[in-house]
Amino acid sequence: MTDRTPAAWRNAPPYFIVTAVTTMMLVTGVNILTPILPAYGRSFGISATEIGVVVGAFSFGRLLFDVVGGVLADRVGVRTVCLVGCLVTGIASLGAGLADSLTPLLVARFLQGLGSALYMSAATTLVMAFLPRSSAGRWLSLYHGIFLTGLAVGPLVGGLVADAFGLQAPFFAYAVMAGVGAVLTVSRLPTAAQQREQQAVHRDQGEPDRQRLRTGEALRRLFSNLPFLLLLLVILVLFVMRAGMRNTTVPLFAEDVLGMGTSMIGMLITVGAVAQISLMWHAGHLLDRRGRRPVIVTSLFATAAVVFLFTWATSPWRLLAVMVLLGVFTAYLTAAPNVVLVDVAPPEVRGTAIGVQRMATDLGQLAGPVVVGAVQDAASYTAVFVFTGGCLALVALLCLLLPETAPRGRGPEGALTEN
Repeated sequence: MTDRTPAAWRNAPPYFIVTAVTTMMLVTGVNILTPILPAYGRSFGISATEIGVVVGAFSFGRLLFDVVGGVLADRVGVRTVCLVGCLVTGIASLGAGLADSLTPLLVARFLQGLGSALYMSAATTLVMAFLPRSSAGRWLSLYHGIFLTGLAVGPLVGGLVADAFGLQAPFFAYAVMAGVGAVLTVSRLPTAAQQREQQAVHRDQGEPDRQRLRTGEALRRLFSNLPFLLLLLVILVLFVMRAGMRNTTVPLFAEDVLGMGTSMIGMLITVGAVAQISLMWHAGHLLDRRGRRPVIVTSLFATAAVVFLFTWATSPWRLLAVMVLLGVFTAYLTAAPNVVLVDVAPPEVRGTAIGVQRMATDLGQLAGPVVVGAVQDAASYTAVFVFTGGCLALVALLCLLLPETAPRGRGPEGALTEN
């Protein structure tokens, strides 16, 4: 089997490329602020606690509007919601860059989170609307790989921009990216009527014909669906692990116990991210060819085992090896929840389902540092690794109950590769 990437891109689902490009710009924009927010807050003379509130305001705004974005995408159409999300993000970024005190900066950060939630929920809804189920794993893994690339390069870009033009400049750069996203949204994404027409064509070309459900019945089916509920649990524990253990405890462990410097700690995070991104394509291929259940269950058990290995990481090189392994196995979990969502969520409420999944992600990101920090304060670093690994193993055991959701007779239609 030989990959032919140009042919694959020519056969991309409708609106996939423009949505992926815009998403990468906005994700990069969010993350260019990461290295400069604390220093920017200190320039106002605010305390460390207040800086933490400024950082968290974005996540709080996103958490409150994740589901709203999905619901609106179902009701008024994706283009309208994506446009509003880009405009709110851009205006809020300008406001943050012009802020001169804590209150306007907090409001701007909250609005940035609101705009991000609206855009991301709606954009993911559009991507999923046109995916062939037989290759949903590969396309969604590619989409998430593009997303993760924005996460990886954002802090580097932010640091360079701030060094060259000052601490306000990354906010203005984020506003420009959001403005470009708004232009692409208006010029390239479909109206609600065009989206419905294209979805009808999409069904005629191979998606199963089905009776349209009332919204209430579709929601009832969604929230009584075992795979959907299990995958919400997977998302929650995975992001508790990422935000709490990987992004908070591991850097502290590396500094306090192993005596590693800032640059080495940064390398740890970067190398793990590169390992994850490099395997996204293969993860999507396995999700399509081997099925959702074996990939999810196996990678959960493997990730749990790797987290336990942090107790063995008594030198910088051992820690680096474990971080690479963590990136490898989490690659196979990254796109899996959305692939299962494509399989099980009624199209009438798919945007709502995406919003709920994104809310589980944000809950994990908010709760992770708090929960893991409490374990560390009460016990030790070893306790954090054992606790987190145990949570992952427990969820892996529960996912043994997960039925296979992939379509039977998976064929080559919509595939990203050619024989």
